[in-house]
Amino acid sequence: MKLIHLADLHIGKRLKEVSLYDDQKHILDQILGIIDDEKPAAVMIAGDVYDRTMPAGEAVTMLDDFLYDIISRDIAVLMISGNHDSAERVAFGSRFMSRSGLHISPVYSGEITPVTITDGDISADIWLLPFIRPYSVKKVFTEEEINGYNDAAAAAVDKMDIDPDRINILVAHQNCIMQTIGTLDYVDPALFGKFDYTALGHIHKPQDPAKNVRYCGSPLHYSLPETPYDTSVTVVEIGSKDDISYRLVPLRPLHEMRDVTGTFEELIDSGTSEDYIYVKLTDKEPVPYAGNRLRNVFPNMMELRYINAEGGADEGYVSLDEIGKKTDEEMFSEFFSKVNKYDIPAEYAEVIGEIFREIREEDV
Repeated sequence: MKLIHLADLHIGKRLKEVSLYDDQKHILDQILGIIDDEKPAAVMIAGDVYDRTMPAGEAVTMLDDFLYDIISRDIAVLMISGNHDSAERVAFGSRFMSRSGLHISPVYSGEITPVTITDGDISADIWLLPFIRPYSVKKVFTEEEINGYNDAAAAAVDKMDIDPDRINILVAHQNCIMQTIGTLDYVDPALFGKFDYTALGHIHKPQDPAKNVRYCGSPLHYSLPETPYDTSVTVVEIGSKDDISYRLVPLRPLHEMRDVTGTFEELIDSGTSEDYIYVKLTDKEPVPYAGNRLRNVFPNMMELRYINAEGGADEGYVSLDEIGKKTDEEMFSEFFSKVNKYDIPAEYAEVIGEIFREIREEDV
């Protein structure tokens, strides 16, 4: 049996107010091609199908088309809501759609009935646990002591009537990477030890926080820190309860996301690119109309920042007492130096000084 594990589609996402519609359509079409090649018994989508709780109309249409294309191939879809989704909106009509092979987690009620997927001689019970918060579980299990996300997940799993002799797979959307996100919403992946494979969403970097517990990652990079790792589709292969493995099928984006560093002249002569570019200029003097001119080279430029080529260490915070002893001009000059890593030019300092003098005169 093959299962495809997806998560964090974030359909409708905008990057610096730039629509990613074409990028997401491109990657979903690739995924459909992988589905055609792999011919899985089911596709699992582990939450954050949308980027916001009230998605735009074109986002709803894109997801509807994607799900229809999968179901029309006689392949089941098992989908849960994530923290970016509205559980109520995602689950609308789920009882009717399950008859067509689209199984969507309802709003969490404490009762989860697994969906059984069969392929030849192999059957697997797939449990759909939507993103849960402590209060949503406490509301259902009032007698339980639930003081955080870990307690909530523990209670939710404990209430599932799992047959340990069968193949059990969990689809969930929680944070099992404490060092990455923090501790407030952390869920110990050991809680999912009852399952033979846990298909997680929420963390965009593909990784395994525990044995048989996997984040497949987002199919696209949605921020610059995500770019060091490749995006992919996780294909889960099940030979038996004791024979479960996975492999990766790479995805290729319509536009890469990367940062470039250099002087204005270096970058303007570097050649055009339609990638999503974050520009760091090392020029010590501001370049007139740098943004407009660089867009002729990088039409999808996301950000432009000036940095000093030599960098420099953070000198720390300044106490309020020290600030009180400084003039407006001195504080601005120090701020300028910290940001740009070089002293403010004399002609700029004169202009700033004149502005502050005019402000003080108006306040008298």
